[in-house]
Amino acid sequence: MCKNRLTLQQQTFVHEYTRNGGNQTQAYIVAYPASTEDSADSNAYRLMENDGILKAITRHSERAARSAELTDEYIISSLMEQAERTDDKATHSANVKALETLGKYKELSMWTERIEHTVDDSLADRILRARNRDQSTIDQ
Repeated sequence: MCKNRLTLQQQTFVHEYTRNGGNQTQAYIVAYPASTEDSADSNAYRLMENDGILKAITRHSERAARSAELTDEYIISSLMEQAERTDDKATHSANVKALETLGKYKELSMWTERIEHTVDDSLADRILRARNRDQSTIDQ
């Protein structure tokens, strides 16, 4: 195996470590489920001394920070800009779509789409009929 490559368990450790806020023992237990709490604590400490692990944690944390920039505020402000846009690049349909999306936004909840459907037979009724049908063929 290449020296710089992490094993699947090490990758799981990195992901879990950054996901759980830096609890290395819990990250180790997720990555290595057969380990005990005591062994996880000491082995996680050793893993944290591995340069490859530390670099991967840094990369993973930076990636998570970048994705966190896509906040509700950013999305709402971008949609508002699009909805109010009047320059040459603005289209009526894009403005309307931005307004529609804003109206559906969870905090604003101006309207929600609702799909109505009806079911003639319940699943239980269909299963019961199928069982009766099967039983009648067996009895014949």
